[in-house]
Amino acid sequence: MSAINPAVSYQDLNLNLKDLEDTLQNRPHLVDRDYACFIEILANDLQELQKTNFDNSKIHALTARLEQTADRIYAVVFKDNHSRPKIGPVQQISDVATQMSQGLTKSGLEELNPLFMLRRIAGDGHCLFRACAVGLLDYLSTLQSAQKHDYIVSLQKHSPDCIEEIKNLLLLPKEEAYQQSEVLVAYLRKLACSQMQKSDNEVLKANILSEEYLKNMASMQKGEHGGEPELVALGQALELDLRVVDAIVIGKAQQTAASYLQAPAANTVFLLHTPMHYDILYAR
Repeated sequence: MSAINPAVSYQDLNLNLKDLEDTLQNRPHLVDRDYACFIEILANDLQELQKTNFDNSKIHALTARLEQTADRIYAVVFKDNHSRPKIGPVQQISDVATQMSQGLTKSGLEELNPLFMLRRIAGDGHCLFRACAVGLLDYLSTLQSAQKHDYIVSLQKHSPDCIEEIKNLLLLPKEEAYQQSEVLVAYLRKLACSQMQKSDNEVLKANILSEEYLKNMASMQKGEHGGEPELVALGQALELDLRVVDAIVIGKAQQTAASYLQAPAANTVFLLHTPMHYDILYAR
């Protein structure tokens, strides 16, 4: 997609997305695995548009529509998308790659398979926050009791309203805490928005659109999909090294799978990004 004329690119994306929405609405029986590839193409084009100086509010609205459409298409194509657990078991990446038609995402996953294992997160609109919740709980499970206590005290500096329910949840063994992930997801939404409001980070200042944006992002009911601003904010507030491993970037050979593994720390969390979705990765 050419970045020379972002207005034309936006119009093309809008028309293609309208076609997908119309098919889902009026001809759902036509939706097959090729439509998951269409989502991949549109997501890739949208990434290119985001690199331009085009109207941020229009890009955000288009992104929200594409996320909703992707959720609906994946629910049709991959029947387990909404029926699987909120937090799935650790599995081979190849198990997921084999479900996909040929494309950049499939190629990227195949490159990642020798280096990482995968924990799938349900596609319910909260996947970024739930993946971060899993990463946080995994990290806490590696700490000694005193270290965990100190971490929670440190977290309260970023979030004075870290209520007892959250503090108690963070002290549980991670498998028990996974079962209460909805509580932690709701907390992380509010924490990300609180951090975005007070941070002087350039990424955050450039991407926060309005008070309405923050209000919707903080809401569990709205189910707004999180993105780069929320990841930056959560990385700061949780003191985690959140590394987004992008399957399309690897599929394009713009970055090698191994490059994501350079100098990981104890607090490094690997998030797998496929079109409009986040899962958790574990280095083998």
